[in-house]
Amino acid sequence: MLHTRCSRRYLQVIIPLLSFLFITTSALAQDEGSKKKEDQSETGGKNKEKPERKKKKEASKKSVSTTEEKEKKPQLQILGSKVAYSMPQRWTKPQVSTRNKLEALQFTIPLSTDSAASHMTSAIVVTEPNADKLSLADFSNGKLPHKYPASTVVADQLDGDSWRTVVSYVNEATPPYTVVDRFGVAAGVRVHFRVLLPKEEDAKSTWPQTLSQESNAFIDALRIEGKNKVAFHLFYDKGNWSLREGKSSKKSINKNATAESEKTKKAEIKKAAPKKAAPKPTPKKKEAPASDSAEGHEL
Repeated sequence: MLHTRCSRRYLQVIIPLLSFLFITTSALAQDEGSKKKEDQSETGGKNKEKPERKKKKEASKKSVSTTEEKEKKPQLQILGSKVAYSMPQRWTKPQVSTRNKLEALQFTIPLSTDSAASHMTSAIVVTEPNADKLSLADFSNGKLPHKYPASTVVADQLDGDSWRTVVSYVNEATPPYTVVDRFGVAAGVRVHFRVLLPKEEDAKSTWPQTLSQESNAFIDALRIEGKNKVAFHLFYDKGNWSLREGKSSKKSINKNATAESEKTKKAEIKKAAPKKAAPKPTPKKKEAPASDSAEGHEL
């Protein structure tokens, strides 16, 4: 009897303890599972936030780089929006100077040579309103390097009524050099572009060809009110600088020549063709004479 009573009491005590332990362990297990899920969600959120932060950082870096590039690039318009130009990549950022309404840009151009000494040249663009209404001839003649001793005009080319390109050789300077001037007068504005071309003794040097291409590109892009006309380009051959006809102008000239020749051929063919004889007029049919009875009736 005692044994059974003790066993009953033992079970009465042990069963609630076991149930309590089971409940607590299940609750702990649930808490741990929820914590793991929260940790996973937090880590997942952090992992999601990392690429977003990276994207934001990259976007901010790009914006900074673009703003820096915009600051480094010079303004491609002078005198508001009346004059436009495009600068070659090798040319340094221009020094800008203004006086009254005049604006000037001065470029420094590195020249690659085999010698250890640094070799540089320069170019300048000057724009101003044509307040005194100078013609292209008066404006350009006043700016040509005639002040230098024994300067010789190598090439002089007019491009319509608004543009002129002149190549001058200054042979008494030490050392001698060549000057290329591009003048433009239109829409109440005048523009003067000048580049100095040093003399190169080394026939294997490649910078003259590079500089001639860059100068031609600058001249082609220099516009007043979006307009420009270039028929002849700068070229370098065996130590000498000059102008020669561009490919585009040659094509247009050839097209015009072919059109004119076709017109003349057609005109000659028309002249040589035999004239067609005029068609003979068809004879009119004679009407029959009226009868006496009809005449008497009409009267």
